[in-house]
Amino acid sequence: MKKTKTSKYLVSVLIILTVGLFMVSATTFSGCCIPINSLASSNVGEASVSEETKTSEQESTAETKETAAETEGTAAETEETAAQENADNSGYANNYSFYDLDNNKISFSDYAGKILVLNFWATWCSPCSEEIPDFAATYSEYKERGVQFLGISDDNIDSLNNYYKVSSINYPTLIDGSIDKIMTSWGIDAIPHTFILNGKGEIIFDQLGTMTREELINAIEGALQQQ
Repeated sequence: MKKTKTSKYLVSVLIILTVGLFMVSATTFSGCCIPINSLASSNVGEASVSEETKTSEQESTAETKETAAETEGTAAETEETAAQENADNSGYANNYSFYDLDNNKISFSDYAGKILVLNFWATWCSPCSEEIPDFAATYSEYKERGVQFLGISDDNIDSLNNYYKVSSINYPTLIDGSIDKIMTSWGIDAIPHTFILNGKGEIIFDQLGTMTREELINAIEGALQQQ
Protein backbone atom coordinates (compact mmCIF):
# COMPACT_ATOMS: atom_id res chain seq x y z
CA MET A 1 0.00 0.00 0.00
CA LYS A 2 2.84 2.45 0.85
CA LYS A 3 4.56 1.76 -2.49
CA THR A 4 1.33 2.52 -4.38
CA LYS A 5 0.88 5.84 -2.56
CA THR A 6 4.53 6.75 -3.18
CA SER A 7 4.20 5.97 -6.90
CA LYS A 8 1.10 8.13 -7.21
CA TYR A 9 2.89 10.95 -5.41
CA LEU A 10 5.89 10.74 -7.75
CA VAL A 11 3.64 10.78 -10.83
CA SER A 12 1.84 13.89 -9.53
CA VAL A 13 5.16 15.68 -8.93
CA LEU A 14 6.36 14.85 -12.43
CA ILE A 15 3.14 16.21 -13.97
CA ILE A 16 3.43 19.46 -11.99
CA LEU A 17 7.08 19.91 -13.03
CA THR A 18 6.25 19.28 -16.70
CA VAL A 19 3.42 21.85 -16.69
CA GLY A 20 5.69 24.34 -14.92
CA LEU A 21 8.44 23.97 -17.50
CA PHE A 22 5.93 24.45 -20.33
CA MET A 23 4.63 27.67 -18.77
CA VAL A 24 8.17 29.01 -18.31
CA SER A 25 9.07 28.33 -21.95
CA ALA A 26 5.85 30.01 -23.15
CA THR A 27 6.57 33.07 -21.04
CA THR A 28 10.12 33.28 -22.36
CA PHE A 29 8.83 33.30 -25.93
CA SER A 30 6.23 35.98 -25.32
CA GLY A 31 8.88 38.22 -23.81
CA CYS A 32 10.69 38.42 -27.13
CA CYS A 33 8.23 39.11 -29.88
CA ILE A 34 4.93 37.85 -31.25
CA PRO A 35 4.32 36.86 -34.89
CA ILE A 36 1.59 39.17 -36.17
CA ASN A 37 -0.40 36.70 -38.26
CA SER A 38 -0.57 33.90 -35.71
CA LEU A 39 -1.44 35.81 -32.52
CA ALA A 40 -3.44 38.62 -34.04
CA SER A 41 -5.89 36.08 -35.40
CA SER A 42 -6.11 34.25 -32.06
CA ASN A 43 -7.03 37.53 -30.40
CA VAL A 44 -10.19 37.73 -32.47
CA GLY A 45 -11.03 34.13 -31.68
CA GLU A 46 -10.82 31.00 -33.82
CA ALA A 47 -13.93 29.27 -35.07
CA SER A 48 -14.16 25.53 -34.63
CA VAL A 49 -14.09 24.18 -38.17
CA SER A 50 -13.72 20.56 -39.26
CA GLU A 51 -10.83 19.53 -41.50
CA GLU A 52 -13.28 18.63 -44.28
CA THR A 53 -14.83 22.11 -44.18
CA LYS A 54 -11.38 23.73 -44.24
CA THR A 55 -10.37 21.69 -47.27
CA SER A 56 -13.58 22.59 -49.07
CA GLU A 57 -13.13 26.29 -48.31
CA GLN A 58 -9.50 26.23 -49.45
CA GLU A 59 -10.44 24.61 -52.77
CA SER A 60 -13.33 27.00 -53.39
CA THR A 61 -11.21 30.10 -52.68
CA ALA A 62 -7.97 29.03 -54.37
CA GLU A 63 -8.75 31.08 -57.47
CA THR A 64 -9.70 34.14 -55.41
CA LYS A 65 -6.47 33.92 -53.41
CA GLU A 66 -4.42 33.72 -56.57
CA THR A 67 -6.12 36.81 -57.95
CA ALA A 68 -5.68 38.59 -54.60
CA ALA A 69 -1.98 37.70 -54.58
CA GLU A 70 -1.56 39.25 -58.02
CA THR A 71 -3.43 42.36 -56.88
CA GLU A 72 -1.29 42.62 -53.74
CA GLY A 73 1.84 42.30 -55.84
CA THR A 74 0.72 45.18 -58.03
CA ALA A 75 -0.26 47.22 -54.95
CA ALA A 76 3.14 46.56 -53.35
CA GLU A 77 4.89 47.84 -56.47
CA THR A 78 2.68 50.93 -56.46
CA GLU A 79 3.40 51.55 -52.77
CA GLU A 80 7.12 51.16 -53.34
CA THR A 81 7.00 53.61 -56.24
CA ALA A 82 4.92 56.07 -54.18
CA ALA A 83 7.34 55.80 -51.26
CA GLN A 84 10.27 56.47 -53.58
CA GLU A 85 8.49 59.48 -55.06
CA ASN A 86 7.79 60.80 -51.58
CA ALA A 87 11.42 60.39 -50.63
CA ASP A 88 12.56 62.15 -53.82
CA ASN A 89 10.12 65.04 -53.39
CA SER A 90 10.79 65.65 -49.72
CA GLY A 91 14.48 64.80 -49.54
CA TYR A 92 13.61 62.57 -46.58
CA ALA A 93 14.88 58.99 -46.95
CA ASN A 94 11.83 57.16 -45.55
CA ASN A 95 8.83 59.41 -45.92
CA TYR A 96 5.59 57.57 -45.13
CA SER A 97 2.26 59.14 -44.26
CA PHE A 98 -0.58 57.97 -42.00
CA TYR A 99 -3.57 59.18 -40.02
CA ASP A 100 -3.35 59.14 -36.24
CA LEU A 101 -6.17 58.30 -33.82
CA ASP A 102 -7.45 61.89 -34.04
CA ASN A 103 -7.58 61.65 -37.85
CA ASN A 104 -4.62 64.00 -38.29
CA LYS A 105 -2.35 63.29 -41.25
CA ILE A 106 1.24 62.76 -40.11
CA SER A 107 4.27 62.17 -42.31
CA PHE A 108 7.72 61.16 -41.11
CA SER A 109 9.16 64.15 -42.95
CA ASP A 110 7.16 66.41 -40.59
CA TYR A 111 9.93 65.61 -38.11
CA ALA A 112 12.88 66.19 -40.45
CA GLY A 113 15.93 67.13 -38.43
CA LYS A 114 14.73 65.20 -35.40
CA ILE A 115 15.55 61.71 -34.13
CA LEU A 116 12.47 59.61 -34.85
CA VAL A 117 11.74 56.55 -32.68
CA LEU A 118 9.22 54.22 -34.35
CA ASN A 119 7.64 51.51 -32.22
CA PHE A 120 5.49 48.92 -34.02
CA TRP A 121 2.97 47.44 -31.59
CA ALA A 122 -0.61 46.24 -30.98
CA THR A 123 -3.00 46.13 -28.02
CA TRP A 124 -3.08 42.30 -28.04
CA CYS A 125 0.73 42.07 -27.84
CA SER A 126 1.75 41.50 -24.20
CA PRO A 127 5.49 42.21 -24.74
CA CYS A 128 4.44 45.52 -26.34
CA SER A 129 2.42 46.46 -23.26
CA GLU A 130 5.36 45.59 -21.01
CA GLU A 131 7.72 48.05 -22.70
CA ILE A 132 5.28 50.94 -23.29
CA PRO A 133 5.65 52.52 -19.80
CA ASP A 134 9.44 52.74 -20.37
CA PHE A 135 8.89 54.22 -23.82
CA ALA A 136 6.50 56.84 -22.41
CA ALA A 137 8.90 57.78 -19.61
CA THR A 138 11.84 57.98 -22.01
CA TYR A 139 9.88 60.16 -24.42
CA SER A 140 9.08 62.59 -21.60
CA GLU A 141 12.80 62.79 -20.89
CA TYR A 142 13.96 63.31 -24.48
CA LYS A 143 11.17 65.17 -26.30
CA GLU A 144 12.81 68.54 -25.57
CA ARG A 145 16.07 67.28 -27.08
CA GLY A 146 14.86 66.86 -30.64
CA VAL A 147 13.52 63.31 -30.25
CA GLN A 148 10.02 62.30 -31.39
CA PHE A 149 8.35 58.97 -30.59
CA LEU A 150 5.64 57.48 -32.83
CA GLY A 151 3.73 54.25 -32.30
CA ILE A 152 2.62 52.43 -35.46
CA SER A 153 -0.10 49.77 -35.47
CA ASP A 154 -2.54 48.05 -37.80
CA ASP A 155 -4.69 47.14 -34.80
CA ASN A 156 -8.42 47.84 -34.49
CA ILE A 157 -8.95 51.59 -34.00
CA ASP A 158 -11.51 51.14 -31.22
CA SER A 159 -9.10 48.86 -29.35
CA LEU A 160 -6.33 51.45 -29.70
CA ASN A 161 -8.57 54.29 -28.47
CA ASN A 162 -9.65 52.23 -25.45
CA TYR A 163 -6.03 51.32 -24.70
CA TYR A 164 -5.01 54.99 -24.73
CA LYS A 165 -7.62 55.80 -22.10
CA VAL A 166 -6.00 53.51 -19.52
CA SER A 167 -2.33 53.51 -20.56
CA SER A 168 0.63 55.84 -20.07
CA ILE A 169 1.24 56.45 -23.79
CA ASN A 170 2.04 60.13 -24.34
CA TYR A 171 3.02 60.07 -28.03
CA PRO A 172 0.91 59.55 -31.20
CA THR A 173 0.06 56.16 -32.67
CA LEU A 174 -0.30 56.07 -36.46
CA ILE A 175 -2.64 53.65 -38.23
CA ASP A 176 -0.72 51.56 -40.73
CA GLY A 177 -2.64 51.31 -44.00
CA SER A 178 -4.64 54.49 -43.39
CA ILE A 179 -2.50 56.02 -46.15
CA ASP A 180 0.77 54.11 -46.57
CA LYS A 181 1.51 50.50 -45.56
CA ILE A 182 4.91 50.57 -43.97
CA MET A 183 4.70 47.16 -42.27
CA THR A 184 4.35 45.51 -45.68
CA SER A 185 7.10 47.63 -47.24
CA TRP A 186 9.53 46.92 -44.41
CA GLY A 187 8.58 43.24 -44.06
CA ILE A 188 7.53 43.56 -40.41
CA ASP A 189 5.87 40.28 -39.39
CA ALA A 190 6.45 40.26 -35.61
CA ILE A 191 6.14 42.84 -32.84
CA PRO A 192 7.27 44.73 -30.86
CA HIS A 193 9.77 46.10 -33.36
CA THR A 194 11.60 49.40 -32.89
CA PHE A 195 13.43 51.54 -35.43
CA ILE A 196 15.27 54.84 -35.02
CA LEU A 197 15.62 57.26 -37.93
CA ASN A 198 18.09 60.12 -38.04
CA GLY A 199 17.21 63.68 -39.06
CA LYS A 200 17.38 62.71 -42.74
CA GLY A 201 14.99 59.78 -42.33
CA GLU A 202 17.70 57.11 -42.59
CA ILE A 203 17.37 53.98 -40.47
CA ILE A 204 20.21 53.92 -37.94
CA PHE A 205 18.78 51.45 -35.41
CA ASP A 206 16.61 48.33 -35.74
CA GLN A 207 15.62 45.93 -32.95
CA LEU A 208 13.04 43.15 -32.95
CA GLY A 209 11.64 42.30 -29.52
CA THR A 210 11.17 44.20 -26.28
CA MET A 211 13.61 46.91 -25.24
CA THR A 212 14.54 47.81 -21.69
CA ARG A 213 14.63 51.50 -20.81
CA GLU A 214 18.43 51.31 -20.59
CA GLU A 215 18.66 49.83 -24.11
CA LEU A 216 16.30 52.49 -25.45
CA ILE A 217 18.22 55.35 -23.84
CA ASN A 218 21.55 54.01 -25.11
CA ALA A 219 20.12 53.77 -28.64
CA ILE A 220 18.77 57.33 -28.49
CA GLU A 221 22.02 58.72 -27.08
CA GLY A 222 23.92 57.01 -29.87
CA ALA A 223 21.55 58.53 -32.45
CA LEU A 224 21.93 62.01 -30.96
CA GLN A 225 25.71 61.72 -31.14
CA GLN A 226 25.45 61.01 -34.86
CA GLN A 227 23.36 64.14 -35.55
